[in-house]
Amino acid sequence: MLKNMLLGGIALFLLVGVLIGVAFAIGIFKAPELVDVTNKWGDVSQESTQIVTSITLDNPNPIGISLGGVGLEVDIDLNGVDFGKGVVDSIDLPKGLFTTELITTIDNSVIPQWWSTHVSAGETTTVRIVPKGAVSLFGKRLVIGAPSITRTINTDLLSTINSVEPQELSPGPISITIKSQLFGWAGASDDQTTIKGVLIIHNPNVIPIPVTKLGFTLTMNGVEVPEGATDGLTILSPRGDTTISLQALIESGKLVE
Repeated sequence: MLKNMLLGGIALFLLVGVLIGVAFAIGIFKAPELVDVTNKWGDVSQESTQIVTSITLDNPNPIGISLGGVGLEVDIDLNGVDFGKGVVDSIDLPKGLFTTELITTIDNSVIPQWWSTHVSAGETTTVRIVPKGAVSLFGKRLVIGAPSITRTINTDLLSTINSVEPQELSPGPISITIKSQLFGWAGASDDQTTIKGVLIIHNPNVIPIPVTKLGFTLTMNGVEVPEGATDGLTILSPRGDTTISLQALIESGKLVE
């Protein structure tokens, strides 16, 4: 569920960070400039997911830079959770425009652990990237000592279902109005995440209306979250507003679908 949200952006950030690190390590070259980026899925299994990122860069230097035969490895850390590695093999940087690929391998088993930190931090993730490796340049071997790179990613996944627009419902011969519906995260762990909602319902009728159950189903990135519902009997007051609380639990296993 969460892969599309993060992985393509992380992959792009990795390669640009590595190339800037190489330029600083060499000390005499300008860093290549980003022109275009496209992403596609690589190998996918229950254990891991690959993102293949094709990146077009412009090398403004008068000569090409050869990194052939040498690999670079980049460690990825999200909110303190070891998330995987980005690997660049045998890069050549010809002068002018060129396209290269970066393969990012994500360990699926850590997604629930990261997700709990993301929710607990108000849907905020700090990405930390640590490049390491060595390159061959003009017959000399240079160790890359680029500093770590950080980036902040923010999401607002529940905003699309929050509403203060009145919605009229007609269960049978009577009608009621949902005046507002607001949902928020109410806790997250490696096993499950809790979503709580508050509905304000207006009953314009002259009689109270008993509600034995009021449920809802959420779909996030095509994955259906288990149904949430009220707990017990609720009476909608006549010609007045009633506040109803709902709750749903997301199983951590759903996060990697």
